[in-house]
Amino acid sequence: MTTSDNDGEKSEKTVEEACESTEESEKAALAEYVSNLEIRLKQKAELRAQNLNCVRPPENHFSKLESGLKKNTTFVKKLKTFSASQIDTLLKDFSLLNLTKYISEVASAIAEAKLKMSDIAAAIKLCSALHGTYTEFAPNLFENWQKILTFKATDKITNSSKLRVDIRFYAELVAVGIFANKTGLPLLGNVLTVLINMDKDDHNNIPILMSFCKHCGEDYASLMPKKIRDTSEKYNIPVPRNVFLPAEKQSTVRTLLKDYFGSLTKHLLAERAQLQGLHAANQRTLHTRGELSQERKDLLEQHQATYDKLLAGAQSFAEVLGEELGEAGEPPTLTLTVIETQGTVTIGGNEEFNMQAGTDPWQDEDTRTFYTSLPDLKVFMPHYQLKETVKSKPETLTEEMLDEDLKEDELSDSEEPPVVNEVETEEVQPANVSNKVLFGVARTRLDLLPFYSRFAAILYPVLPDVCVDLCQMLKQDFKYHVRKKDQINIESKTVSALDSRYVTQIENAFYYVCPPEAPAQPKEEEPPMHQFIRKILHEDLQKSNEEKILRLMRKLNWDDPDISAIAIQHLAGGWRVRASARRALARLTAELAAWQENVAPAIVDNILEEIRVTMEDPHPRYNQRRIATVRYLGELYNYKLLDSRDVFTVLYSFITFGVTNDHTVVSPLDPPDNVFRIRLVCALLETCGAYFNSGSSKKRLDYFLTFFQHYYWFKNADPYWTEENKFPIYVNYIYQECLTTLRPKLNMYTSWQKCKDALEDLRQILYPDLGEEGFDNDLEDPNEDNSANDGHDGLDTIIETDDETDNPQLPDESSDDEPTTENTGNDDNE
Repeated sequence: MTTSDNDGEKSEKTVEEACESTEESEKAALAEYVSNLEIRLKQKAELRAQNLNCVRPPENHFSKLESGLKKNTTFVKKLKTFSASQIDTLLKDFSLLNLTKYISEVASAIAEAKLKMSDIAAAIKLCSALHGTYTEFAPNLFENWQKILTFKATDKITNSSKLRVDIRFYAELVAVGIFANKTGLPLLGNVLTVLINMDKDDHNNIPILMSFCKHCGEDYASLMPKKIRDTSEKYNIPVPRNVFLPAEKQSTVRTLLKDYFGSLTKHLLAERAQLQGLHAANQRTLHTRGELSQERKDLLEQHQATYDKLLAGAQSFAEVLGEELGEAGEPPTLTLTVIETQGTVTIGGNEEFNMQAGTDPWQDEDTRTFYTSLPDLKVFMPHYQLKETVKSKPETLTEEMLDEDLKEDELSDSEEPPVVNEVETEEVQPANVSNKVLFGVARTRLDLLPFYSRFAAILYPVLPDVCVDLCQMLKQDFKYHVRKKDQINIESKTVSALDSRYVTQIENAFYYVCPPEAPAQPKEEEPPMHQFIRKILHEDLQKSNEEKILRLMRKLNWDDPDISAIAIQHLAGGWRVRASARRALARLTAELAAWQENVAPAIVDNILEEIRVTMEDPHPRYNQRRIATVRYLGELYNYKLLDSRDVFTVLYSFITFGVTNDHTVVSPLDPPDNVFRIRLVCALLETCGAYFNSGSSKKRLDYFLTFFQHYYWFKNADPYWTEENKFPIYVNYIYQECLTTLRPKLNMYTSWQKCKDALEDLRQILYPDLGEEGFDNDLEDPNEDNSANDGHDGLDTIIETDDETDNPQLPDESSDDEPTTENTGNDDNE
C-alpha cells in the first residue's frame, strides 16, 4: 500500500469522525432543550391544575387573620413596587393578613406595578397564592387587565417597555390557569391583533411582539428555534409542546405572527432599496460637485440608522419564528462604479441605464442618424501618404490658404449634414483646418453646435490632433470662466427680463412667503404712575389686600387732572379685572368715594357711556366686555354709588334701544339673530335685582318684568327662528332662571300675544287716557321726559314719592363676602 493511499484513508476517517462528532453535539443540544422544555411544561401543568381546581379556606379562617387598615394598606403599597426579591416577605405577610376588603386594591396594584421580565415568575407565584385564597381576586384582576390592555388601532403606544412586560405577564396568567381560556384568550387575541394591524407600515412594535414570541411562543404558537426544529426533523426526535391551547388556535396565532413577519420583510426590502438609491444619488452628487450638503448627509445617516434598526429587528424576529429572511437579509449595495461602454452606462452595482433602450436620448430616427452615422474620410482621400500631407511645408499650401476665409464662411453657413460632409472632404486635403474656427463659434449661434460637433467627430479618425486640441481649448476656457468673478452673463440678463405681469406674480409669491419686515411701530411709553395704578387695580387687587390698595389710592395726587383721569378710567374698567376681583373693585370704589366726592359720578358716567357705545355697535367681539361692564354696574349699585333710576334706565335701554317691535322691520342695532341683550338684562338683574323686593323699586321691577317678557317673546316669535334654526335653548334657560329667582310666583307668559295683552291691561290700569299708539311709541324710550307735550301723549318720568324699605341679602360669591356698605333698603341715594 502506498503512502498516498494511507493519507486518503486517514482523511476519510477524519471526515467521518467530524460528522459523528457534529451529529452527537446536535443530538445532545436537542436532548438538553427537550429536557428543559419538559421540566417547564410539567411545572406549568401542575400550577395550572392547582389554580383550576383550587380549594379555598373556609370563612372562619379569615377571622383569625389581621384585618387592620394600616397593615393591609402597607401590603398594598408594597405590591405597587413589587420585585422578585420581595416575594418571600410578601408571602409571609400575605399568610397573616385578611385581605377580603382590600382585594380590589390588591388586584389593581399588581396590574399597575412596573415589573421587569425577571419579576414575572415571582409575580405568578404570588397571584397563584391570592387566587387560591380569595374568590374575588381573579375577576378583579381581569377587570384591571381589561382597562390596561384595551386600546384601539388609532391609539399611540406611549410606554412600549411596560406593555411588553404586561403582555407576557397576562399571557402567563392565562397559561397557569388563573384566568380560564374562555375568559382570558379573547383579550390576549385582541391585543395581538391590534398591535399587528396598527403596525403593518412602520413596524415599531417589533420588540413587543418579539418578546411575546420568545417567552410565550411555545405555549401559544408552538414556536421553537429553527436549529432545534431542523435537528428534530433530521433525526426524527419529537419535541413536546404545551397542550393547554388546542393545535388549531396555536396555528391561528402562528399564522398571525408570520403575516406580520411577511410585511416586515417587504418593508425591509423597500427601506433597503431606498437606502441604495439615496447612497447612489449622493455618490453621483459627490462625483459631479465634489461635496455633499449637510442635509443630504443627515438624511443618509437617518435612513442608515432606520435600516439597521429594522434589519436587527427582522433578524431577531426571524430567529424566534424559525423563518429565513432570504433576499431581505442581504446587505445593501452601497458602492458606486461608473463603467462606460458603447451605448451603455452602468452606475453602481445593480443600476444600469441603457442609452439605446432604457433612456433613449434621440427624439427621432433622423437625430439618431445625425449623431451615429458618420462618413469615412478615407474613402474620399487621394492616393498619397497621409503623413506627407500632414507634414507638408507651409509654402506648398499658400494657394489653399488663400481660400481659407471663404471656406470658413461656407462652413459657418452650412446647416445640413451633406454640406458639412463636402466641406470636410475638401478640408482634409490641406490638413490645416484651424481649431480657432471651431472654437470661435459665435455665442448666439447655438444652432451650429451640433454641426460643429459632427464635423469634429468626422475628422477624429484621420486628424485626432485637431479634436484633442479643440477639447483642450474648451476645457481651459471653461475653467477661465468658472474662476472669473466679474462675468457679464447676457443670457441670464435676457432671461431675467420677464414680462411685467410675470414679475408682479413672482414678487407677490415671494412676499407672500417671505413678507418684508415692517418697521416696528414705536410704542408709546406709559408714565410710571399710570403703570402703578394699572398694576395695583388690575393685577394685585384681591380681597386680602383691599385695605392696603385703598391706602395707596388715597395717597394719589387727586389734584393732578392727569392722574385723576387715569385713576377714574381704571376704576371704571370693571371688564379689565378678573371676575373674582370685580366685587372687591366695587367695594374699593365705594370706600374711595367717601374721600373723593367726584370719583363716583365720574365712574358711573363712564360706565353708562361704555354701555351705550357698545349697544350702538352690536358686534360679538364686545360681548364679554358688555357682560363684565353690566355686572360691575350692578355691583356699584349694591354699594350705593348710583340710584335705582339709573339701573332701570339701563334695563329699559336694553329692551328698547333700536327695537322696532315689528318683525317686518329689521333693526341694524338689534337684528333678529342677536339675543345677547336678554343675557345682559339677566346679568344685571342677577347682580342687583335682589334689592328690588319692596317699596317703589319692587313695583318698578314688576312693571319691567312685564316689558322684559314682551321683549323676550318678541325675539322668540321672530320668523327668523324655524324648526331647522331653533331659538337658542341656553337663552331660554337663563331667562327662566332669572325670572324664577327674582319672582318665584311670577305669572310667566307663554307667547308674544299674551305679552301684548298684558301690556294693554297695564296701560288701562296706569294710563287709561293714553292711546295704544302713544303707549307703543313710549316703549321705545320709557324714561324720556314728555311733560312738555301739551297733549300728554307719552309717559312722564316716574317720580318716587314714597320711601323704599328694601332689605335683601346680597347674593354670595365664592371670592367675596357681603359688602360692608351694602344697599340696606332705604334708598337714600335715589
